[in-house]
Amino acid sequence: MDIWRAINFVREDRWWFLKLAGLGIFAAVPGLGQLVAFGYVLGVLRRQVAEPGLAPVAAPLPAVRIDWQLLWHGIRVTLTLALCGVLVGLLGSIVLFAAPATFDGTGPLLVQAADHPSNFLIVLTTFVLFSGAFARLAATDSVLEAFRPAGVWRLFRAEPALWIASTLIALALTEGPPALVWIAPWTDNSKLAGTLAVTALVWPWTLLIQAHLIGQAYHWSLRQPHARRAAIRLHW
Repeated sequence: MDIWRAINFVREDRWWFLKLAGLGIFAAVPGLGQLVAFGYVLGVLRRQVAEPGLAPVAAPLPAVRIDWQLLWHGIRVTLTLALCGVLVGLLGSIVLFAAPATFDGTGPLLVQAADHPSNFLIVLTTFVLFSGAFARLAATDSVLEAFRPAGVWRLFRAEPALWIASTLIALALTEGPPALVWIAPWTDNSKLAGTLAVTALVWPWTLLIQAHLIGQAYHWSLRQPHARRAAIRLHW
């Protein structure tokens, strides 16, 4: 994975700062902000999965236009994430019965994931599955196709390490700042202000990094096995 490229690819766009600022303003709105951010990131990921070799493009970031189409895309991404949580819960019911999770919904996701091994297993598995389903949603434009078992298995069977690594990096980037605000020795009002600031200034950018990492994992997973082995030998 080219992590540095994922962090800096937004700067290839001439108006990247204004686009991120506009997206951050909407992202800070409770409820609506998540749909706007998810819908926008889906548009970015579509460009990533469609661009051969992740070559630089003239404008890697689409314009920020709040319309019904963007909100509908955000709803579909949210639905995809929710379905991933339901599937992981159903498939892991035996493990959860032996070691029940301790989610209480009172803290950031990363803080709760670190509270118990079962919590961490649920979060990691859910978001790994979401990464693959999100990539397929961007490529097929269908929630049903995103969860087609053969398509998802093809991605994870090819490069499981990339999907797990990209998920861990994305979780640390997207959920790390809210967790730091949560554990800081601040008052409740200060924590609320810090969370809103992180949501507006950091969260949209980290979602874009996550989209780029998913795009990289997607392209590597679609390459033929001999091409992946040759690239790995050349790297080492």
